[in-house]
Amino acid sequence: ALPIIFVMAMNGALAVVDALFLGHFAGPQALAAVTLMFPLYMLIVALATLVSSGMSSILARQLGAWRVQEARATFSAAHGLAA
Repeated sequence: ALPIIFVMAMNGALAVVDALFLGHFAGPQALAAVTLMFPLYMLIVALATLVSSGMSSILARQLGAWRVQEARATFSAAHGLAA
């Protein structure tokens, strides 16, 4: 769980830094537009992290048990869900 927490924290920190630069160089209207989209962006990142971490866990167990067909199905299903 720690790597996932780190990735989520870094994505949030990068968004804050981007907002600071945007507010300074592009103005308050551009910052307001980005701020309105921030919750949607974080939801998408959280869902993508959820899908990728879940897929990697299931895929590792299937490959460890030599269930290659099930691993292929899991891989394609996770990518379809992410898309």
